[in-house]
Amino acid sequence: MIYIQSVQSVHMSDDEFTCGCGSTFDTLDELAEHAEEEHGKDKEEVREKFDYAIDFLGQGIFGSFITVDSRDPDFERVDDLIETLGERDVPIIILANFQNKEGSMSPEDIEEETGLETMGVDAEHSENLSEALERLLDKILEQHSWY
Repeated sequence: MIYIQSVQSVHMSDDEFTCGCGSTFDTLDELAEHAEEEHGKDKEEVREKFDYAIDFLGQGIFGSFITVDSRDPDFERVDDLIETLGERDVPIIILANFQNKEGSMSPEDIEEETGLETMGVDAEHSENLSEALERLLDKILEQHSWY
């Protein structure tokens, strides 16, 4: 199984996160801020609830993509995910999305910051996604030597 985690940023939209009170938010950080201010919840606990998939999937994860918004990567969140996934010893590739947008960091700069292989993609137009999947599968096969 390949695990894909998208790190939300201020540029992403579509109200992907909903609070129990019914309020909707574009980013996980906005939801966490709301939960802290309006409901007295700890921001980190709110964020951790979205990490359940890693624990739930457990040893079934053989590789992972972490998708970041190249215009405003949340390196702190990426570092948290790298640490969590690193404990599972799985290959990880950073997907630097929105490479077609002005002000995007280059994959090379993101790779320098994270220390992990980074590939530039444009998910909206399916640019470089097949190549990224092929690369991750190669890394998985190298690690497990099943063939």
